[in-house]
This record gives sequence, structure tokens and C-alpha cells, in this order.
Amino acid sequence: KVENYNNKISAEKPKRKETLQEYVVQHLKEIAVIDTIKKILKSAKSEFTEHGFEEASIRTIARNAGITPGAIYKHFKSKERNGILKSFTRSEIRFFKSVINIYT
Repeated sequence: KVENYNNKISAEKPKRKETLQEYVVQHLKEIAVIDTIKKILKSAKSEFTEHGFEEASIRTIARNAGITPGAIYKHFKSKERNGILKSFTRSEIRFFKSVINIYT
């Protein structure tokens, strides 16, 4: 099975054959990245809902996600349009705006 797997990989990456262990490690890292991004977005959604976008704190988002602020910047440029906010759907953004309008 490993030999068949290595043949498949060699077709995808002709420079070097990837071992099964390397493949598993790489995919576990990818899963960890996805999990971190989900935690950031969940924390950001809560922070945006509670404090509004302008008053939301990257430090608080990071703390509630269980990571450092630097880790957020590894995945997102900022909290603005090209960053975290871009990851939310239009309906979520409308929801944030409606909450802000209610409390302002």
C-alpha cells in the first residue's frame, strides 16, 4: 500500500517521493491551521457582536481563541476588509451592523 501511495505522490511531485509519515504530518498541520482559523472567526464573531467592529480588539479575539495576537496576523492581514471581516458572509456582516444600530 505504501508503495502504491508513493507512486501516486511521485506523479504529483516529481522531485521527491513523499513518505506516508510526511503526508500524514502535513495534513495534520493543515487540520490544525483550519482549526485555528475557525477559533479566530468564532472569537471575532463574538467580539464584533458584543463591541462592534470598530471597538473590537485583536488582543481580545486572540485571547478568547486561545492564541496570541501574532498568530492572528499569520492567518489574516487585519480585522478590516482584507482580513478577518472578509471571512464573514454578507448576512453575518448585516447582523453585526444591526446589533450595532440597536445599541448606538
